[in-house]
Amino acid sequence: MKKVLYISPFWPVQSGISEYSEILLQGLKQYYQISLLINNYKVEHVEKLREFEIYQSTEYINFNQYNCLIYNFGNNPEAHDYMYDLFLDHPGIVILHDFSLYYLTIEHYRKKGNHLQKIYKMEGVPGIVYLKESIKEYPDPNLLLHKELAAVLPMNDEIIKNAEKILIHSSYTQNEIVKKFPEAKTHVIPLVNCMPSINLNANFDLRKKFNIPENEQIIGSAGLIGPSKQCELCCQSILEYNKTHKQKKHYVMIGDGDYVDSYLGKYIHKTGFLKNEDFFAAIEQCDMIFNLRYPYNGESSATLLQCMMLKKTCIVTDIGWFSELSDEIVFKIPIQISYIELAAKIDTFAQDKEKSIKAYQYSSTVCSADSVAKEVYALIN
Repeated sequence: MKKVLYISPFWPVQSGISEYSEILLQGLKQYYQISLLINNYKVEHVEKLREFEIYQSTEYINFNQYNCLIYNFGNNPEAHDYMYDLFLDHPGIVILHDFSLYYLTIEHYRKKGNHLQKIYKMEGVPGIVYLKESIKEYPDPNLLLHKELAAVLPMNDEIIKNAEKILIHSSYTQNEIVKKFPEAKTHVIPLVNCMPSINLNANFDLRKKFNIPENEQIIGSAGLIGPSKQCELCCQSILEYNKTHKQKKHYVMIGDGDYVDSYLGKYIHKTGFLKNEDFFAAIEQCDMIFNLRYPYNGESSATLLQCMMLKKTCIVTDIGWFSELSDEIVFKIPIQISYIELAAKIDTFAQDKEKSIKAYQYSSTVCSADSVAKEVYALIN
């Protein structure tokens, strides 16, 4: 059995990739003898990882003893910064979840004092022009706060150029990579269904918490509340719908963020940050789920697959990875849809009972750890 060193964050590091790795490993362990490399902390879910040898990044490691190195990269600098130089010194196979690595790369080189030079080296003169325009409009020196730059400055050159193979989750991302790096060896694999094995909190009650009548439906969204999740559009569409319907809808944002707090009221609610038992209990109590994206940076959505596992009717933006999902399992709405147009579609979403069943079948089979691990094994051997 080949030996693999798997480099990734794990819980308690707060990243969707921590969860992704813990679940994917349960499939990969059938094919490899796996060791883990983490960044100087104690893993939280010891029972899931007890069969893997775990190294800290400060330890000496003989990389030559491994047949393969797998890096599970995301764009969160707090979770992935320790991996960056390690990868450049010891390249391997990359599982890449975001086309843009702007936040990771900017913060990594900011600490070294040469992030501006790296912007010029990776993105050229156009990159410097984008940077100057952004700083002129928003004169904060912390470039992590310049969110719009993530879409135009992907800052992914060093990771993609040095990767032996790149495993991504959509043809959209594959095409974006190949346009910029024609020599890159890319392969599309399904996103792993990261539904944790937990008991939902039976005492968590959205209707009681927000005084929602039993005969009024709940439309939810899950995760960080921010502009790219189109939360304002969702709020506006629910309020528009309720103007002309006697039986009201409620929009519950299951997550944290103050982006649309001005809309909170009788029909618009947010839970704040929830632990997993409450988070998934809240999703389970929703009738439908909005999982919208714009602007889009090439990401996929583990939360969407989790909602599918809970048999929810899901509405997504027709863009990137989301566009590639079958019309049989999600409703897709145009990028430029207005809140009035979205409000007019809500009854159509509510009446469909087939998509949620087919979505569950997709998430639980095609996106299972065993199924994805089998594809990974075929690609890297």
